Amino acid sequence: MVAEAFDVGRPVEPLTHHRWVGQEAWTFSTMTGRFLVVRLWAGPDPAWRAQVEEAMDLERRAQEAGVAMLTPVEPQEPAFGFAARVHGFGVFRVYEWVDHRPLDREDDVAEWLGTTLALLHRLRPLDTTPQPQGYGLYPPAHWHAWLAEGEAQGRSWASPLRDHLAGILRASTQVAEAFSAGKPHVVTHRAVEPSRVVMTDGGPLLLGWDAVGPDSAPLEAAHAIVEFATVGWTEPDADRVHRASRAYATAGGATLRPGPAALARWVGRRLEWLGACLDVTLGLRHPVPAELADMDQARLDAHVREEVETFPALVDTMARWSALVGDSSGSTD
Repeated sequence: MVAEAFDVGRPVEPLTHHRWVGQEAWTFSTMTGRFLVVRLWAGPDPAWRAQVEEAMDLERRAQEAGVAMLTPVEPQEPAFGFAARVHGFGVFRVYEWVDHRPLDREDDVAEWLGTTLALLHRLRPLDTTPQPQGYGLYPPAHWHAWLAEGEAQGRSWASPLRDHLAGILRASTQVAEAFSAGKPHVVTHRAVEPSRVVMTDGGPLLLGWDAVGPDSAPLEAAHAIVEFATVGWTEPDADRVHRASRAYATAGGATLRPGPAALARWVGRRLEWLGACLDVTLGLRHPVPAELADMDQARLDAHVREEVETFPALVDTMARWSALVGDSSGSTD
């Protein structure tokens, strides 16, 4: 039925389950080729359908701009974007399959990464500063409430949280300031990370458009460039950082400058995760993130304690790595 909805020919083998960036997916072959099928949802349209439509719009723009990605197959009768409704089974989309493997330390994608980020950041510029999303900018009252509840319940992470709370609040302020100053702001992929890029015979491909939304272009670029430069290493490869930064600027991206705010997005992501972990360990978040779903209460508490206790070291590491951001040839001075 899916094959018919997307006019990809008669299947010649059964669907094979395939894990695909957290989504329910299968692969199958037809008389015309091999394809990846992704089920977006099985029942009625969810409240977040509009977000999926926005993501598909950016994905289409990215494809037209030349971003290296899996080729989506257009359905015969679209429900919206690249999606088709297969009655009784749900809403699906299909991609042309490409053999691939995960990135490893030998894959130098610096120039590709910088150019891809610049292409993405030209697609949907914003005229105003959006609200930060995914940066962990919880109000101070939230942190104090988590602490009070943790102390009342005698949680093992409560004392470390009290010790480090001032630093957490200070980091939150710095992240908020960096986001506000991080112009231009754009609607972008927001998950340009090593787990969302694969290597093929034709080069790297960017996957997974489910996180699309507003962000700071320079903060997303700096975060991605440094993170990719750490694949297979404990410290970033400075040459890869500089070359990716140069490619980003050459392709039209903003000049990336070293400095304390350069990796504020990385710190913000850690704050976001810490807040989610606190909610889960106190029974305040449902559904539970997949990374925490199999942890019992003791393991959850130990995980939160570790996240709290290592947060200052993360901030220090990001401050040190921030000095690498930009092009060492002098264009960032």
